[in-house]
Amino acid sequence: MKTNHENELIAAEIVAHCAELGLKEDTAQWVLAETKTYGQLLRLHPVIFTRLNERGLVPRQYQGINLEGFTAPRVTLRGLDFSRANLRCAWLAWANLSETNLSHADLQEANLRGARLTNADLTGANLVGADLDCADLTGANLTGANLRGANFRGARLHNVQLEGAQLAQISSKYSIL
Repeated sequence: MKTNHENELIAAEIVAHCAELGLKEDTAQWVLAETKTYGQLLRLHPVIFTRLNERGLVPRQYQGINLEGFTAPRVTLRGLDFSRANLRCAWLAWANLSETNLSHADLQEANLRGARLTNADLTGANLVGADLDCADLTGANLTGANLRGANFRGARLHNVQLEGAQLAQISSKYSIL
């Protein structure tokens, strides 16, 4: 649990980063009024979080975060650590998740349609019923992942590691191998 002082430092950092993006001070204060952590910033303001992440201004670690039902199409989470995160039923269509650590994450029924997952670590991830239609998984590690019922139609699957993955009932028509 963070102390009040640590929370104040994070809040000041978020306001400073919002200023770097050219947001007006009142907008930054509005964001801050409902956001005390980067996890909350991601959940409540994914566009601002994406812009900060693209500039390398957010922390890299979000292990175990609960983002069940999270909706953020086209968000950029490239290179962040979401190992053991709960992203069940998340809607991350066309998101940039390249080089993201999603090992042992729960992505059951997640919409990852068109997402970029190049070189992503999905070791042991739960992708039961996930929609990866047209996703780019080039170089992704799916070792030990549960892919039962996942949709990979039209997905790019070059150099994907599938050792020990559960592949029952997947749909991969028109995938590029």
